[in-house]
Amino acid sequence: DGKFAGDKIPVGKNIGAFETFRLTRGAVFALNKHRARLSSACKILGVPTPPISMVKRYSKKLLSKFPHAKASDFRSKIIVYADSKGKRHVAIGLEPLPPLKFECVSCCFVGAVPSKYPFKSTDRREYDRCEKIANGNGFDLPLLVHKGHILESSIANVFIVKDGVVS
Repeated sequence: DGKFAGDKIPVGKNIGAFETFRLTRGAVFALNKHRARLSSACKILGVPTPPISMVKRYSKKLLSKFPHAKASDFRSKIIVYADSKGKRHVAIGLEPLPPLKFECVSCCFVGAVPSKYPFKSTDRREYDRCEKIANGNGFDLPLLVHKGHILESSIANVFIVKDGVVS
């Protein structure tokens, strides 16, 4: 339907894997890396990896709904999960990216349990728990920490700027 698919997938029993990627002028950045990671996750889930031709076909169909697609950047998300009978389901969503801007947010370190899934999972329970703790203490976002190491953020990309250089 052209709407972003992120919130349409049931969580809990139907744990799925996802990849989020950037489309610039119709081309996917680092497509082979995203595909390899999704293929690995599908193998663990016990479902076939969606064929690249299918991903391209539906992405192109979604792109056609945007009048200036060839001149715009988009975020696309593909989610793969198996239902209770083991049948594979695939959702692809697409949304225009707003102009890139760096934004300061307040973050705090929150103790977290590492994901039991060795892939990007639709299971958001630990992220939601950590966000609730951060928000309850007056912070915008949590940085999930385990044994003194930052695992990740709940919804953000974190960059370090040192001497004017992003690393």
